[in-house]
Amino acid sequence: MVRNLFFIVISTVLLNTVYSQSADEIIDKHYEAIGGKEIWKSIKTLKTTGNVSMGPMVLNFTSYQVSPDKFRMDVDMQGQSLVQLFDGTDGWMLNPFKGDTKFEKVDKETAKGLKEKGNIAGKLMTYKEDGAQITYLVKETVDSVEVFKIKYQDSDGDFTVYFIDTETFMINKLETERTIQGKNITAEVIFGDFKTTGKVILPFEIVTTTSANRGMVQKVTIEKVEFDVEVDKGLFEVK
Repeated sequence: MVRNLFFIVISTVLLNTVYSQSADEIIDKHYEAIGGKEIWKSIKTLKTTGNVSMGPMVLNFTSYQVSPDKFRMDVDMQGQSLVQLFDGTDGWMLNPFKGDTKFEKVDKETAKGLKEKGNIAGKLMTYKEDGAQITYLVKETVDSVEVFKIKYQDSDGDFTVYFIDTETFMINKLETERTIQGKNITAEVIFGDFKTTGKVILPFEIVTTTSANRGMVQKVTIEKVEFDVEVDKGLFEVK
């Protein structure tokens, strides 16, 4: 019995190693398909403009990402700006519609999400440095498209499942589950309208549905992407 248990343990370790290698190979091919890891690593700033729609409401936004993790998004609402910000250490929000006249620090979970948005190359590029784990789950057909499913799990236990097209190696969809303010929040994000801009390929349409918004669909349409533009450091200073 001890001998059988030994072989079960060894087999499990080997199997997990194979899955990890397969996941790394798929991730490598994904980055090759969208421009190459070295190109993505070289990008220091990213400025994006577009609009976000929720039902009949359409709002314009501008976002800034500064490597390795600074992020800012300004959303225009009735002539005023709602601002989300990660300054490299903490997360902040300025919401004039709640009566805010200055930035307020957000909770740890929200700050974590803002920090992730500042990662220009994406979590799959930096998972080892971040102390996260990836696992190859399965290859299956979803909505008539064959995909590899890869699970990313961070040190907090939050996870994201990536659906990667087996032919194009584009990320078609991801599903996330995380804890925010003690609540389990799930989300589905669908990517589309892939375009070559600069030396890389990006989705210009992102549709998100979360349990937090009771199934309300949020659609982001990107109009312009600018790489390595000069970004005013003052944008990340909380005043």
